[in-house]
Amino acid sequence: MQDQVVPLYSAVMSNLTHPSILRTIYIDGHFYSSDDFLIHLVVFALRLRNLGLSDHGLVMHLSEVLAGSIYVIEGGHSTIYEELNVYMTAVRYTFEVSPFGEYTRRNLMKSQEVATIEPFKAKQSSNPYYIPWAMRGICSDPSILAHDELKTELNSLFRLFEMWNPTSSKLKELKFKLDPLKSFTL
Repeated sequence: MQDQVVPLYSAVMSNLTHPSILRTIYIDGHFYSSDDFLIHLVVFALRLRNLGLSDHGLVMHLSEVLAGSIYVIEGGHSTIYEELNVYMTAVRYTFEVSPFGEYTRRNLMKSQEVATIEPFKAKQSSNPYYIPWAMRGICSDPSILAHDELKTELNSLFRLFEMWNPTSSKLKELKFKLDPLKSFTL
């Protein structure tokens, strides 16, 4: 997630929907913290997409915040090339998930065979205040709330948000935009 050259929405093909697409993100080990709200938020949004559920545009709208260096620590996009597990994730997914492997990927929505692509205009600037609306959509989505694991994870995100103390101005602004999370109840 550090020093993104390619926007997150593009890297995970957020405008393409198909049950065979696995969306993952590489997080440098020295950046990971079990209580990092932002990391958990992005992973949660990708998990929704991997389950066939909508992220309500959250990945696309977070992409601008995540562009460039979000943490002051050195590292960045070049470290991903040295991580063997990045490549092994793709290989395992290819050969362990059907039709080649025995593992059937869980999808909460009706399976679709045809990929759907939502048109996306990269040059069109996005409204940065759409982020709280995306979160509201996630927090009121019946498909998400009906899933006990996702509901538990959402509650965990609320707790992490309360403890989150961003240091950069970009992340402080994101926390301000997400402040309505404090009023949400599940």
